[in-house]
Amino acid sequence: MKIEAAPYIETKCSVKAKEELYLVPFDFNKIANKHGKKPINNLGFLESDEAFYKRLKLWKDEESSVFFEGWVCKDMQFFQEFYNEEKKIFITFEYNVYIVSYMRKELVYPTIPDTIDEFITDLKRIGIALHWKNELSDIYGIENITSKNKIVDYYGILKGE
Repeated sequence: MKIEAAPYIETKCSVKAKEELYLVPFDFNKIANKHGKKPINNLGFLESDEAFYKRLKLWKDEESSVFFEGWVCKDMQFFQEFYNEEKKIFITFEYNVYIVSYMRKELVYPTIPDTIDEFITDLKRIGIALHWKNELSDIYGIENITSKNKIVDYYGILKGE
């Protein structure tokens, strides 16, 4: 189940979620794993099992700090590009701006967000929904990380209605 991330002000305002999710300083590594997609053994090149497991461990270590699902990162050293294959959205972070490209539109934000909450809010304003990783609902509760208006919908899905 995809749990839509809502700006903090639209949630039940849990202090724990505010401090541990929403007010976390913005960091590219919270959007997607900087090592790209999950490694697959022997996909396109030969490597030893030891090398593969080392690469997989590195990926898993990074993945544990990611908040959102559905995004892939291309770390280009001087800029980072994130894309969502399902929604065909690209977000490029440069030195002090970020650019969101979707539906043949390109929006330029003049500053990088200060917090995760600002990033969620910026994207929501232009109609892009982010989705929390499912593990976060186990830690914080769905009601504390999504819009108060959507809580009834999520519990209906969970009950199978």
